[in-house]
Formats: sequence, structure tokens, C-alpha cells
Amino acid sequence: MKYFPNALRYAAVGLASFGGWLLANLLLVLFFPALLLLERLGNDRARRFLKRLSRGFLRFFFLRYLSAIRLYRVDEVPQRGVIEKAGPCIIAANHRSWLDALWALALIPDAVVPVSARYTRVPLVGAAMRWLGCVPIERQNPGQVAAALEKIRAVLRAKEGPVVVFPEGTRSRFGQLGLFQDLFFRIAIDEDVPVVPMVLHSDLPYLSPDSGSLLTRSRAVWTIRLLEPVSVDRRQRAADLSRRVRKQVAAELERLDKGAPEKETR
Repeated sequence: MKYFPNALRYAAVGLASFGGWLLANLLLVLFFPALLLLERLGNDRARRFLKRLSRGFLRFFFLRYLSAIRLYRVDEVPQRGVIEKAGPCIIAANHRSWLDALWALALIPDAVVPVSARYTRVPLVGAAMRWLGCVPIERQNPGQVAAALEKIRAVLRAKEGPVVVFPEGTRSRFGQLGLFQDLFFRIAIDEDVPVVPMVLHSDLPYLSPDSGSLLTRSRAVWTIRLLEPVSVDRRQRAADLSRRVRKQVAAELERLDKGAPEKETR
């Protein structure tokens, strides 16, 4: 009988979360088709408005709405002043969760995020990712990859915003940091822009490759933190720069893992 109150609490939280997701999907179903219609009827000014509106919706959705229905709690996010001070740069982040690219789009003004092209082919989702500033990359198509990388270089040259990348290339197992690929660090060196390490941390595996990372028994606590920018030198090797940035991200993840706050029960 002593487990009965806990069972009731978990059931109530589960129902509330399920209801929250249903409402979220209803909002998406109503919101994005309306934006898609507006995009087709509008001009460049309307498209810029769509981008701001989509990012505002995403920020509300992930920072307010999903937190309000107690799917997780966000303890720390980068302040806008810190992000704006960085200017044109490449932000290199670890990749543990399916939410990582969405965090970047929601929190970093004018961020451009390279993503797998398969996501942009999903109806409605693909249009939303286009408004938000995603650059699709088709790894099996060298010509398309070259065009996508040139677009990223053009964004940095025009100082249109930071480019957020995930050098591991795929989500890592919780507690592990994969090797960083050199490609985007080579772009940083060629374009002479700093690399800003970013740490995306949750005290529990959440929407990661680990089993049980969607409905966890405790409420996940998120910390999203920018580290000091790493300057580049045109004479340095991309591999050395990637190792340096990875070392900083690994050290910060280790500190957060050791000092993770006590888990809050849902």
C-alpha cells in the first residue's frame, strides 16, 4: 500500500504530460499551416517576420510550455548579451539529446544550424525549419554538401549570425562525448571567426539514444551554457582546434555531471 501514493502521482504526471503533448501538437497543426500560407502570399519582409515569429514560438514552447507541464526544468540559459557579443562565430556544442538543435534555434538569435536533410523533407516540419534558419545537408550528395557549406561561409562573411554545429555528428550516449569532426573548424579558420564552445547538459538522459529517456521517473534539469570564445589562427590545423574545443566542452560536462543538482521528483 505504501507504493500507492507514488503510483497515483506518476499516473497523474503521465496523464498531464500526455495531455500537454496533445495540446502542443494541436498548436503546431494550427500554427504552422497558417505560417506556410502567409509565406506563400508574402514577400521578403513577411518571411523575416515569419522567422522572428517562429523563433518566438519555439522559445515559448520549449522554455515555458514544456516546463510548465513539468516535462523538465531549465536552470540556466545563455544571456542574449553574451550571444550578441560573440558576433559572427561558430558555436560548437555537444549532442546528447534530440532537443539540442531546437535549443539552439530557440535561444540564439539569428542562429543558423546545419541539419540532416531528411528532417527538412517532413511536411510542415521542413517548412518550419526553413523559417528558423536550418541549412539541410545531404551527406550522400557531395554537390549538395558543398553548396550547404558555401551557404554557411556566406552567413559568416555577411555577419548574419552565428552558426551552431554539433561536431560529434550524431547524438552520443549519455555520459559520453564523441570525437569532434574537423569540417566546421576548418571553416572557422578559413573565415577567421572564433569558435564558442556550448554545453548542453541535463542531469538525466532526456530524448537521448538511451532507453527510458523520454518518460523518466525524475524531472530532468537542463543547463545550457556558453564558454569563452576560442580565437583562431590561420596557421593552425583544424584537428588541433577541434581537440582544443572538445577538451573545454568535456571538462565543463564533467563539472556539471559531478555537481548536478539533486533530482526533483515530479
